Amino acid sequence: MINKTFISSTKKNWQNEAIAGGNYLLGSNNHIHGYYKAANILVNSALASDRNRDRDRDRDRDMLFFPVVFNYRHYIELSLKDLIDKVEDAYDVLKEIESNYGELKKRVKNKLA
Repeated sequence: MINKTFISSTKKNWQNEAIAGGNYLLGSNNHIHGYYKAANILVNSALASDRNRDRDRDRDRDMLFFPVVFNYRHYIELSLKDLIDKVEDAYDVLKEIESNYGELKKRVKNKLA
């Protein structure tokens, strides 16, 4: 049996397909904001189950706590790394036009991966 969870597509209509990686990801913050949106969706799901007062759905609130926290934490981590990346790039531009105030003693951009 062949697992067809992940297959390449040659379709011209990509409306029902997710795009992961490649040129789509380069220079984009979609993966960063995806963690934030996922956390919001989980929070809304947990709050909706709380309103419905269904016994099984009440457990969702407790079970979703750690995935929500993970997604928000990862969003913050990736946002900070992106900010560091942009600040170091801005420093280089400011240094070129001699508008920097001080020296950047240690670069961490290459260590962020």
